[in-house]
Amino acid sequence: MDEPEVIKILSGNDIILARMRVREVARSKGFDSMGQACISLATSSLAYALGLDRACQGQIAIDCFRDQGCTGIRVICTKAKAARDDFSSGTFTETRRMVDELKVEALPSDEVRVTVIKWKEEHRALASSLDSHHFESF
Repeated sequence: MDEPEVIKILSGNDIILARMRVREVARSKGFDSMGQACISLATSSLAYALGLDRACQGQIAIDCFRDQGCTGIRVICTKAKAARDDFSSGTFTETRRMVDELKVEALPSDEVRVTVIKWKEEHRALASSLDSHHFESF
């Protein structure tokens, strides 16, 4: 994808549409069925945790990218008019378990932006092989 695909959230149906679209993108990029399920479920879980189904003031951006030869899918959920009290430290716990990276940002515009990334299995295999090497200190 050259530009992120942005889905405006105007109703709960838009969250379902975004979830299906994320799964389609993951499938088209060769993610295995578990990876597809994780990133699509994380998308809808995140949207519901942000209250986008009730507030209907937000968007979900979907972006596929490559970094150091590895494929990732980035989903960015943005909620307008978000209060800091809307989220506790455990709000995104379930979502975090389904993805490889999660970042929460409070923006100066009273928006909250949550970015999640799921790496294709090749990335995790590479990271595991690097972790398995032991280096001696001199």
